Amino acid sequence: MNNYFKSLYNLDNNDQEKILYVLDSNFLSYAVQSINNSEKFFSAIEEVKESLYIPFIVYIETIHNLRNHIEGTKDVIEDIDRIYENIENLELFNIDTTELKDFLFKKVTNGISDRTNGNINYKGNEGARKNIEDIVQRLAEEIKDDIKDINIKINEIEKIKSDNKYNTELDSKSINERLKRINNIFSSDQIVGKELTMKDFENYAEIIEKRFEKKRGPGYKDQSKEGTRHFGNIEFKSKYGDAILWLDLINFVKNSTEYSKVLIVSDDVKSDWSEIKGESELKFDLKIEFLQKTGKSIDRLKSDEFISSILQLSEEESRNISEEIQEFNDFETEYEFNDTIIIRAKKRGFKKVFLDEKCWYSIRIDERKIPYIKYIAAYQTSPISKITHFAKVKDIVTSDEDSTKKKVIFDGVAQELSQPIPLGNDWNALQSNRYTNFKNLYNSKNIDDLLEKDYSYYQNKQLESDEEFSKEHPDVSDKMIDDDFGYRNKKDD
Repeated sequence: MNNYFKSLYNLDNNDQEKILYVLDSNFLSYAVQSINNSEKFFSAIEEVKESLYIPFIVYIETIHNLRNHIEGTKDVIEDIDRIYENIENLELFNIDTTELKDFLFKKVTNGISDRTNGNINYKGNEGARKNIEDIVQRLAEEIKDDIKDINIKINEIEKIKSDNKYNTELDSKSINERLKRINNIFSSDQIVGKELTMKDFENYAEIIEKRFEKKRGPGYKDQSKEGTRHFGNIEFKSKYGDAILWLDLINFVKNSTEYSKVLIVSDDVKSDWSEIKGESELKFDLKIEFLQKTGKSIDRLKSDEFISSILQLSEEESRNISEEIQEFNDFETEYEFNDTIIIRAKKRGFKKVFLDEKCWYSIRIDERKIPYIKYIAAYQTSPISKITHFAKVKDIVTSDEDSTKKKVIFDGVAQELSQPIPLGNDWNALQSNRYTNFKNLYNSKNIDDLLEKDYSYYQNKQLESDEEFSKEHPDVSDKMIDDDFGYRNKKDD
């Protein structure tokens, strides 16, 4: 009989036993992305390289994750460089143009409805606008000298030097060096698992669906994930990733006599993996299943715990790794929170494309955000000036009209909001695409209010419960609530 008690309570104290270390894709991604601790990640890998196993699904997902990271990082570094350049060229106002007058005019008219422009009392020959512009012109002339003095003082301050800016070439070189190290690991004998075929994925999918029906982990908490992952001629649903890792690991270990224990290194601490949500210890059910099917015990550590134990780090060093990983997770969680993209639609395009063609193009979307976008909402421009409709997203592909932009394909017809969301005081709030959580389409009095309810806002405020939301909004009862954020449409039965 298997010793379940010893396995469940981690009583394996035999220093001589051979441990198989299994890395998840998040660990390998952190090794490349880490700013301060990358070397420690790789050093820990080197220490256990002879006992390392990377399932083929982890190999695929690491390639996908790193591609998105590299593309996104390049764009961000270019943006940061532009900010530094703007600091170097900072000038409060160009006083030789009408910039100052325009600025003052916008300040005094902020919050005034567009309807004033269509009224003779405001815009007629004898209307108030001309008088207001004259007053603003005089104000601009009076403070022109003061602005000139401020600009001089700004130019006297030592500017940010070019060596403080991000070195794009150096960053690219650093990333390439880390990618080479990852490749060396992947290229080592017997570290990456057997390449799975489409038939393997189909077999796993059949098993996984039955497990999900019974809420057997891992992976059933990912059921809200949409879309498919492609790798050459292989195609599988994104939501199957964790479950494939688990089943593939069982198949590998049960055919091996070399190892007596398995240790997974992963920072996925959802409740379908963890005995206590947020902690690294595996669920008892998973430990029992693994022991029953392989005859070997299994445990798990988070990345910082693994590196600290392998390299014998100090508490401070371990804490630094943990804090950096938490930053990665916060960014990831914020992407997940912003599951709805809001686009601007003029009348003709809204009717022809958004409603009739059930899609929208051409849109600039950060590649890193695409996996998390579940909905698209339409803000109809003046004279409507409201968010009026939304649709569930089926796919996001390269636009036919512009290869640098995206086309969003809807999953069904767009639905009209029961209460359209009007502009608030900020007329420029939707001059470009914005992101929000789907829930905000149903709890915002205006667009200012909607945009205020960002990820940070919800970090300090408990979300409404399923029951409360259903009672208040019966018209969206066909939605389901995600474990962490917002609301998801149910799949068609």
